[in-house]
Amino acid sequence: MRIISLTYINSAEFDQPLDWIRRLYAFTGVWEEIGKQHEVFCIEQINYTGDYIHNGVQYYFRNYGKGVNRFPVRLHKLVKKIRPDIVLVRGLHFPLQLIQLRMAVGKKVAIICEHHADKASVGWRKLLNRIAFNCVNIFHFTSAGNAKQWISSRNITDAYKCREIPAGSTYFSGFDKQTSRQELQWENGIHFIWTGRLDANKDPLTVLKAFAEFLQVEPSARLHMIYLDDPLLPEIKKMLETDALLTKAVLMHGKIPHEQLQRWYSAADFYISASHYEGGSIALIEAMACGCIPVVTSIPSSITAVGENGFFFTPGDADELYSTLMEVRSVYIDDLSKKVKDHFQEQLSFSAIARKFFS
Repeated sequence: MRIISLTYINSAEFDQPLDWIRRLYAFTGVWEEIGKQHEVFCIEQINYTGDYIHNGVQYYFRNYGKGVNRFPVRLHKLVKKIRPDIVLVRGLHFPLQLIQLRMAVGKKVAIICEHHADKASVGWRKLLNRIAFNCVNIFHFTSAGNAKQWISSRNITDAYKCREIPAGSTYFSGFDKQTSRQELQWENGIHFIWTGRLDANKDPLTVLKAFAEFLQVEPSARLHMIYLDDPLLPEIKKMLETDALLTKAVLMHGKIPHEQLQRWYSAADFYISASHYEGGSIALIEAMACGCIPVVTSIPSSITAVGENGFFFTPGDADELYSTLMEVRSVYIDDLSKKVKDHFQEQLSFSAIARKFFS
């Protein structure tokens, strides 16, 4: 079977094929796994033109102009030349392109659209979606809950086309916890780790409010915060300045190279996230691969990923998070950590996603 993965966005800031492949490692790993039994082709738009084979996947790098390619005639000519059985389009906001794609490949080729945190459209865009989505055979969502918005808003009119499947995964497998702690020079106690933007959607302030209360009971607990963007950093610093326990217990590490995160996840006991919305969290999956126990908001993507192997709280509810943190004190961490890793292998790994792709 011949399968194509493509996008209609040109990421012109990249001009080296391998850099782009590394950036998309969470997704390219899926294609590499599928490529063990099928022919896989990825059409990528960056500031480079050429063909490239990497780990069994054939890449076609093309530069079709900046931004979104609304009339992708040349791209669709390449698709037609490859003669695929399946074309997967990354993203749900390309209705005009989908109509053109169906016209280019004909009725026999299956078109799959993969949800990437896209929000359902309104107004005339919704009407265009409803027309375009008649051209689509299957929609991939990381959770059925994320599909509901698209179905209830009537952007997608056929719920039976929606499938629940992770978009990406990780090569992380975890290291020994004690060795990792020694290398990072962590003290004994319960260690939580946060990775993500310090913004309103990720809601670090709710975490800090709950953690401040938790420290009254567990003063040896530590919260490690690793982040890229920091719009809420001034507010966080103010909170830390007014609470001596928080100042000591919350460690603001800033940016850590991605390849080093496996060591950090392995050293931590719990992964904590207060997100209000996620299309699907690769950071959560990476943490679980290392045996880090999730303490996350009860949003659809997290509920589906974690299953019964973690703890949930309502977004924005610091009191409920505090109660959840109190609950984790009674957990047998080693036992639950093993269950988390097993769940990752069975449901969230690249091989698991490859199996689900054809189900």
